[in-house]
Amino acid sequence: MRYNIFLLYCTVFVCLINYSNKERPVIPVIWAGKPRTVNLTKDGFTFLAAKFLDQTLQYFEKEILMPNTPCHGSRNEVVRKIATVHLELLFIHPYREGNGRTARLLATLMALQAGFNGFDWEVLERKFVDYVRSIQKLDLELMESLLDEALLESSHSG
Repeated sequence: MRYNIFLLYCTVFVCLINYSNKERPVIPVIWAGKPRTVNLTKDGFTFLAAKFLDQTLQYFEKEILMPNTPCHGSRNEVVRKIATVHLELLFIHPYREGNGRTARLLATLMALQAGFNGFDWEVLERKFVDYVRSIQKLDLELMESLLDEALLESSHSG
């Protein structure tokens, strides 16, 4: 089964790899763009077991992604929607590589959809420890706070 997030990952991330690094792909072609089949641990944190990915991605798409897209509402509502999708996607960590880039791209698309000018991702780079902690603890309030600070003003504001 293919998921919307899978198509986003494949369309953008894999195409960028193939375009920018034709001689030596960054991601081996065997598993590029496919949900991972191995368990992953990073800095002592173990992500969702691979055997649960299919079921979890179905839940993510139906219960998290679809209700929050298209993205619209007040600034607070938009931040909550984006934070929810961003946090859950990064917690699931469906790919061996490119999860952060895919999640940032999706967050940016959601912000643009809601009439904002995307995010200043350097804000999150400066607060990377808090950012990672919010993911590992599924701390929605912390993620909302971080994304709210990084959200660039609406293109429709006076």
